[in-house]
Amino acid sequence: MGRFKHVTLRFWLIFLYSISTLLIVLSCGAGIHQVVKQVITQNVLDINRAYSDKMAQTTDLMLRGMKQSLEARAAEIAVLLPD
Repeated sequence: MGRFKHVTLRFWLIFLYSISTLLIVLSCGAGIHQVVKQVITQNVLDINRAYSDKMAQTTDLMLRGMKQSLEARAAEIAVLLPD
């Protein structure tokens, strides 16, 4: 018991205060990390959605152009195909 004689109430109060402060800081850090992760994920999803919409529009325009071209040349292509 002589070993713990120098451990006073002041030491325990400072120790508990330090531990509680550290836990609060870690808890806030974890909360901030979670919020930032959600915001970044949502931003990436929004960017990907916009990119896929643009890609779909471009592909649709290209396919429509190809269809019109084939329709315009259907008579010429039909002559070249064997019966």
